[in-house]
Amino acid sequence: MNFNSHLNQMSEQSGQQSTLTPEDIAALTHYPSLDKLFQDKDLSALKNMQNSLQTTFQNLERVILRGSEDDSRRAKAGAAAVKNALDFLKVLEKARNT
Repeated sequence: MNFNSHLNQMSEQSGQQSTLTPEDIAALTHYPSLDKLFQDKDLSALKNMQNSLQTTFQNLERVILRGSEDDSRRAKAGAAAVKNALDFLKVLEKARNT
């Protein structure tokens, strides 16, 4: 089963139509590492990706607190992006488990 199948299944179960277009789904599933998360039976790839992003987020937080003003500003933007990626992985994990 792939990401597209999971999205369709979630839509059917919730009784709501997905707001993603086929083009959106194609763009998301173009990333082999994301599609792999849905093909593997174990969650090790997902957990490894989450752990790596969490470590990056913690490192960026250190730069925010201890870095120069310019470094801190850039680290805030990076931390926001990493946080979004972590949130996205949580959504993927939930979709995988439904």
